[in-house]
Amino acid sequence: WFPLYNIKLWELYKNTISELDNGKYIITSESIIPLTSIQFEQDSIYFDNLSFNQKKILNFNFKNTGQKPLIIKEVIPSCGCISVKWPKHPILPKESSKIQITFETNSLGKFNKSIEVICNTTQEIHTLKLSGYINNK
Repeated sequence: WFPLYNIKLWELYKNTISELDNGKYIITSESIIPLTSIQFEQDSIYFDNLSFNQKKILNFNFKNTGQKPLIIKEVIPSCGCISVKWPKHPILPKESSKIQITFETNSLGKFNKSIEVICNTTQEIHTLKLSGYINNK
C-alpha cells in the first residue's frame, strides 16, 4: 500500500476499485478476469456395476453460457484413482467442451468420488460426482 497525494489519481483509483469489486470480476495478483457462467450436461454419474481393476473413461460435457470467455484454472480429483484432462484454452461464449475423467477401479464395493472444477464463474468451484459399485468380476 502506498499513499496517494494527488486527489485526481485517488479518485481514479477509488472508482476503478469500486467497479472491479462488484462481483463481476476475479481479481488476482496477475490479472483481472471477467466472470462468466458454465452449465454442465450432468454433474453426477452413477455406475451400477463396474469390474474391479479396470479403467473407465468418461466425459463431463459443459457449455459456456455466459458473455465472457470461460477459463478453467484447475480440476482437482478427490483421490489418486481419478485422472483428468480439460481444455487449457479459454472457451468462448456459447461454445461447448468437455472434461475427460479416467477412473481406475482399484477398490471393491460402494464408492463416492468428487472432482472440483475451479473457473472464472460467480460460483468459482463446481463439484462433479462419481458414484457406484465395484464388484470382483
